[in-house]
Amino acid sequence: KKTTFFYIVSVLILTTVLFVFYANSQKAIASNERMMHAQRVIGKSHDVLLDALNVETGFRGFLLTRDESFLEPFNAGQAKIYSDLDTLTSLTKDSPSHQTQIDALRRVSGERVAFTQKYIDEQRQNELDDSDKFVIIEKGKVLTDQIKSSIASINKEELKLLKLKKAENENSNQLSGFLFLLLLVFLIVIFMLVIIIVKNQNTKNNELETYTADQK
Repeated sequence: KKTTFFYIVSVLILTTVLFVFYANSQKAIASNERMMHAQRVIGKSHDVLLDALNVETGFRGFLLTRDESFLEPFNAGQAKIYSDLDTLTSLTKDSPSHQTQIDALRRVSGERVAFTQKYIDEQRQNELDDSDKFVIIEKGKVLTDQIKSSIASINKEELKLLKLKKAENENSNQLSGFLFLLLLVFLIVIFMLVIIIVKNQNTKNNELETYTADQK
């Protein structure tokens, strides 16, 4: 009866430890996935910012020099910014607050591109003088700053979540290490106790055989 009780308790403890270990591992996996998702959101928001900066850089160069080669960054940024915004929207579709922020970002990005295109066309028609150019550049910078502000708001939440998940992940890893060590020690103890039980059983069997032989 003692041996049976020992085996039952051992199985229960082992099952409990394995279950806790599995649950903690799943939690760590989910935390890692959320961290990777936050990094993707931050990375894509940086792509949108880079697109906006390319638009502004190309526009400034062309506005001051009328050299069409300066429009290459503008064309690249204009071609990518909306697709990057679509990807950012898809990545944050489960976050209503992010969706609101991205709607504002999309609106100001559209204003920045339209503003830039308008004055590129006017510059091509020789309708701008030097004093107008610097005023236009400052107005464009205001729109770019609004884009930066919107992206900073998005990244602030993601960085906060990233920090939280990183701390949770570290705690999960520490707990996993402790559970693995506990499991290893428990298996060693069970192995030693099984050896002792088997040895005692063999000793009893030998004593019983000797006693039976003596009785005969």
